[in-house]
Amino acid sequence: MSTKELASFLSNLRFDDLPSEALLRIKELFLDWIGSALAGRNARQVTSFETFTSTMGPPGGNSEILVSRRLTSPFFAALVNAASSHVVEQDDVHPNDA
Repeated sequence: MSTKELASFLSNLRFDDLPSEALLRIKELFLDWIGSALAGRNARQVTSFETFTSTMGPPGGNSEILVSRRLTSPFFAALVNAASSHVVEQDDVHPNDA
């Protein structure tokens, strides 16, 4: 499948089209991500990213940095949230149920 075909498929996908098994798995993966992000929130690397975003990022926005609840741009929120969720990532130690 090409990138264009995938983008077209995803742009037409509706919540009601998703099977209940997929929704359950999405919820499980999201909870896993939140747990990892919260576990890594006080790591030195994450606080460094948070300091960087508060200096370089916009003072407000429509995206939340999970660990500080501060609002900023999607780019800077994704930066800190991704860093926080990967400090103690546990994905590689769980068996794949799929």
